[in-house]
Amino acid sequence: MLLQHLHRARAHVGFLPGQHFVTNYPEAVKIRARIELLAERLFGNTQAMNTLLLGLAWQRGLVPVGEAAILRAIELNGAAVGLNKRAFLWGRILADRPQLIDEILTHALDAPPEELGALLSGIDLSTATRRKRYRRAS
Repeated sequence: MLLQHLHRARAHVGFLPGQHFVTNYPEAVKIRARIELLAERLFGNTQAMNTLLLGLAWQRGLVPVGEAAILRAIELNGAAVGLNKRAFLWGRILADRPQLIDEILTHALDAPPEELGALLSGIDLSTATRRKRYRRAS
């Protein structure tokens, strides 16, 4: 459900000032709250929320920038590099396995797995697939 509404609300989240945003986009506010909670559960804080969303959008083909460029930008930024790289990867995982969102939020997973290998199995992380998704989304 979160991912269904995110596509509709993504243009509005974070771009409108305070009360106007809350009054006119209550669905987006709820989505943002769920995403913040998701980041809190995965990383212990909401700092990585935007990078998590970037990974999700990138995996769905909504960002016309290569993975290497995004990862390099994270490195050049220098702020919480490891956290942001993990958040980007988690966003990609959640794009392909949205059922994990509810499991994480309902405490079915008490903590994020230390080893992401099991989560990555079966997820198509190839650039070719992402390009096809980008063409369909644009």
